Amino acid sequence: MMKNLLLTLFTVLLATASFSQHNLEARLLNPTPGSTVRSTSMSITATVKNVGTTTLAVGDTVAYAMVINGSPYAFTSLSYIGNIKILTAIMAPGDSFNVTSIVISPSTPPSATTVYPICATTYMLGGLTDTDTTNNSSCYSWELSWASTEELTKENEVKISAFAGVINMTSLNEENYSYSVYSMAGQVISQGSFVNNKEVDMTGAAKGIYAVVVSNGTEKITKKISIQ
Repeated sequence: MMKNLLLTLFTVLLATASFSQHNLEARLLNPTPGSTVRSTSMSITATVKNVGTTTLAVGDTVAYAMVINGSPYAFTSLSYIGNIKILTAIMAPGDSFNVTSIVISPSTPPSATTVYPICATTYMLGGLTDTDTTNNSSCYSWELSWASTEELTKENEVKISAFAGVINMTSLNEENYSYSVYSMAGQVISQGSFVNNKEVDMTGAAKGIYAVVVSNGTEKITKKISIQ
């Protein structure tokens, strides 16, 4: 009787261990995974999702990063510390959170067009084991081309400048543009839309370099602006 009870208990525990699994997934939202993007700079958005069968508890640690050509660069935003997120609420199966980062090209342009693999990746810390690591990265190819037709076309039509702590965006056509202003840590400082002209007051922001991304939905430009 006792032997049968122990055997039943072992079977239940084994089944629970087999089907209760930690499994995080990283997936690019923008750009499209597997795509090749030509630009001099861009913003990247990815999602980290619990696709396992086990709920991550409060206090569990999730790590995530953007990897450019093998070198990690942390995703950061207002609610995250570096590339580590210590959960303050449970992360049940199906739950997710998004992270955004700005990629700015080097100040010295490459002598030739260069293609870099860029991946959003995630993993668990604190002794937790991911049972399936095949979905821990989501990648695209960044073609760093300083002769990008899309970029140069829009740079001739949209002027971005800053004076006395105010960013000014001026369009030479009647298109509807969206804009986002990012800190170098990837934090969204301001965003919205405009047709001909838009001023963003940055007098209350910290001094430093910011990235301004302007897009008409199909093409975009990104410019680094210094706020003094």
